[in-house]
Parts: sequence; structure tokens; C-alpha cells
Amino acid sequence: MERVRKGNYVKITEDDYAWERGMFYLPVKDFAQALEEKFSIELPKRELFFMQSLFSLSQYHYYEGSDMTPMKEIELYKNKEIDQMAQQLFTLLAKAYPNLHMNERFSLEVYEFLDKLLIDNAIPEWLMISKSNLTNYVQIECQQIYQDMQVCMQTWKKAYPSILYNDFHLTKLTLLVRSGLRYKSKRAFLVIGEEFSIRHYIANLIKNEIGDQLIINTSIMKGLTDEMVQQHHIDFVISNFPVALTTVPVVIISTIPTKRDLDNIRQELLR
Repeated sequence: MERVRKGNYVKITEDDYAWERGMFYLPVKDFAQALEEKFSIELPKRELFFMQSLFSLSQYHYYEGSDMTPMKEIELYKNKEIDQMAQQLFTLLAKAYPNLHMNERFSLEVYEFLDKLLIDNAIPEWLMISKSNLTNYVQIECQQIYQDMQVCMQTWKKAYPSILYNDFHLTKLTLLVRSGLRYKSKRAFLVIGEEFSIRHYIANLIKNEIGDQLIINTSIMKGLTDEMVQQHHIDFVISNFPVALTTVPVVIISTIPTKRDLDNIRQELLR
């Protein structure tokens, strides 16, 4: 209100986003009218749209028993250009990660991600926010997924060259995809040229980092062969030295697994 009183209005490209068709437009319009009456001030349309963006960019949830469900909200995006954008992104994400669990909630979050991306493009000051407090963390801890999202968005942007995105948006998309990944339960054989106590320690370290989807066999098998691996129903081998096997993948790690080593093991659980 103080900013508007001084005539310092937000710059908005009104035609870059379908403001009046947004789900927050009518409630915000009523809200703005109440503010005008209460404070004896006139709010230009661009300020109404700015307030609408604040609501749209916030995180909101429906209470238990609400009439609005994720499926009903998805329907609100149908037959609009954003639906075509989402379908193209769904295809790219599914190709990059076949084990992505694309349920209603995930689909809705992708629609919301694109909706907020369009809002950011319509308000240059929003687009100037290029990082979040999670960006550095995601670029390090979710490096592979972040890089895959860079590739997906580069391909997606070829169809929509006028839409801009930055590290802030890649961060959000990475976390969205990371939360939707479903790892397969697999058995791995740990081959480490160390004594049992160290082998056991490394197995526990990997288990703590990866989770219950991975069952690790640490027993000693002399002359490890493809036949032995099949007999013990091993899906892949984790080793700190080269292993001559052809029927299962081998993930080479350092004696104490690095973050990249753990990411490579996770990749095997996604195959």
C-alpha cells in the first residue's frame, strides 16, 4: 500500500499471462476492491495482477474433505496452452526417468510449476530471482537429476523459445522429480578387497545412504563368476576393483564410497 501511494508500480507484461482466467483473479479482485475502500486508494490493474501473482506463487493446500481435489484442479488446466506445455514436459521427464511416479499429485505440481514459470515471465522482477536457498544444495546433492533437468528444459524450450527459466526453476523441478522417483528393490554383491569389519562398515554406510530398496550381500565368493551371481539372484555388483562379469552391471566405488559412487548406485536402482 505504501509503495502504491508513492506511485511506484510494478512492471507487468499483461499479455504474457492469462491473468483474468487465473483461479485467483476473482478473489483477488474482490480483495483489491475492499482495500481500495478501506484505504481510499486506487489500485491499477497491474497491481491487482501483482497481488494475484503473490497468491499464485505461494504454497497452498486443500484441507481434508475439500470439494477441490488434485484431479479437479488438473481439469482447470485442460484445453489451455499450459496443458500442451505440460504434456510435452511429461514426455521428456518420463523418457529421462521411466520410474517416475506420475500420479495426480505429481501431475498437478508440474502444472503449477509451469503456471508459476509463466507468471515469473510476465513479471520481470520475479524472473530476476535466479536462485533459492536450496540451489547450491541441489546442484551438489542432486547433481545427476539437476543435469538431466537442464537437458529436459533445453529440449522443452525449443517448442517455447520465448519462455525464460533460470537456476531457481531448475532447482524446483529437480526437487519435484526427486520426490517422485520410485526405486526398484534390488540385491547387490559387495566385493571389497578389505577385511570383514571394513566390508561390513561399508555395507552399512551404503545401506544407510540408499535405504531399504537395496539388499547387500557381503559373503566371500572365491572366483566370482556370472553363474554364481545368477545363482544368488544378484542384480548388480559393487566393487572397489574391476570385476570380470558380463551378465550384471558392476559399479566401481572408492574404498569409502563418495557421493558420486552413491549416486551411481542409486542409478542402478532406477534401471
